[in-house]
Amino acid sequence: MRKISTDHLFGLSVLIFIYYLLIAQKLFFTGVYSNEGLFFAEKGALLVEGNLDGVKLVGLTFPQLPFMVTFLFSIFNATFAPFITSAVGTAALFFIIVNSTRGHQYGSWLLLGVLLTFVLHPAFIFIAVSGKSAYLGLIFFYLFISSLFKYFHSNTSYHISVASIHFSLLIFCWFKFVWLTLFLLPVIFFAALQSMQIVQSEPIEKIAFAFNKISVRRKLVNKTLAVYLIVFLLPIVAIFIFRLLNLSYTGDANHFLDSPYANYSAVINQTENFNSYNELRFNSVFPEVNFLITIRIMIFAPLLLICVGMLKNMNRNVMVILALFFFMEFLKMKYPGVYIPVQFYAAFICVCWALIINSRNIRVFRFTKQFYFALILLQIITGYLLISASFVPEERKYLNALTSILLTQKIEVDEDKAISEAIAKLEINKGILSDDATSYRIIALTGSSRCFLTPGEGKFLAALGQPQHNVSYVLISKTQNPFNGFGLLNQNTLLSWRSQGIRFRQVIENRNWELYSVEN
Repeated sequence: MRKISTDHLFGLSVLIFIYYLLIAQKLFFTGVYSNEGLFFAEKGALLVEGNLDGVKLVGLTFPQLPFMVTFLFSIFNATFAPFITSAVGTAALFFIIVNSTRGHQYGSWLLLGVLLTFVLHPAFIFIAVSGKSAYLGLIFFYLFISSLFKYFHSNTSYHISVASIHFSLLIFCWFKFVWLTLFLLPVIFFAALQSMQIVQSEPIEKIAFAFNKISVRRKLVNKTLAVYLIVFLLPIVAIFIFRLLNLSYTGDANHFLDSPYANYSAVINQTENFNSYNELRFNSVFPEVNFLITIRIMIFAPLLLICVGMLKNMNRNVMVILALFFFMEFLKMKYPGVYIPVQFYAAFICVCWALIINSRNIRVFRFTKQFYFALILLQIITGYLLISASFVPEERKYLNALTSILLTQKIEVDEDKAISEAIAKLEINKGILSDDATSYRIIALTGSSRCFLTPGEGKFLAALGQPQHNVSYVLISKTQNPFNGFGLLNQNTLLSWRSQGIRFRQVIENRNWELYSVEN
């Protein structure tokens, strides 16, 4: 099969983007949304229309890079912008991967496998159409892993410097990947060991020889530390400075992680994605517990099997995969109550392509083209099975919606859509008092933030104390709302106001929210 030009690959990526955009548009305007997508949409609306400190809003919203990229697309449609961005970003990830295959001996075969995965795999479709920031994390993760593999082959500082930049950008998309620094030290040690001119061929013999010779041992330690610092000094310093900025602005260095005003996952990881929440509502036949994460990864990414056949005498690549396995197991131990989202599993599919594309041992691939395509198809099937039984409700919701589209069945509409449309039709004089720590979905779906008064604005505290003089409406969280305990405006606040003689009239309600007009 002949090599495909960059222009043709770009055109194919544009078609992939249109494919994703049509699905995203269908789901969005039907009433299927993601929390992260609406969170970014609401922050973008506040940045443009709100009366608050824009620099502080941009600087403290996390994940930061995806928010900035999303804001660039808000010129088209502020609410739909995150969903356009995720479609563009996933198509860009596709282009980056397939463009890397151009120099490969079996690039055409790899291209077909990547194309099938991006078109049919439910994880990549979910990432592309949900408005989530996973696409950007996958891009930088793939570039980081590819740079590491290139360094293993060339042993030049250029690739390791590029890897450092990619890793820095990665942790500003997925902060949990900062823990990967702990698990890549053995990888860098093996890379330094194999780059040294030692007669022994076996790794154990090389290690024994290096530690028995003082000069070799000193050289090995210096090279390992030098590479480790080159890779991780920049991201660690960047996070340190970012935490200092959070501390100076808010008094809390972890504000970007723990505050629901800065990070949507601060609430989601204690409600929808938390163990106790899901045990009451959903049971899976394959539990996500320690020491079974690796098995789930192998089921989700069976393409790893073909990589094993290409790893003979390539201990550094083996160490990379093992480091990622240990990293995932560590995440489950570090955050035992939070389920691992699908993009962390999808990252292993990207690792497989990075390893195959950058591997020198491709002789085995000549005999496994059929096996490769069989694994690609198996990967799509196992991806569907695991996501349909996902512990994260949002992933199951999107997969069910996609299935409903294919079967031309009715799609379950988000409840916040109706209340947002009703609010948009109201005549509002003084505004609506709302706490966007929990109500960001409604603010985003209303289409404009001008009518909402949120905690980031100066008048909020005055309106909280005397709503009758400052706002026309108040948006109150119901007791059964899963976000109820994370906001300032709940049933206790309403009782407190009523005890002060302030009268309210209910205007709109749904299962989780009530909108009251202030009568006096």
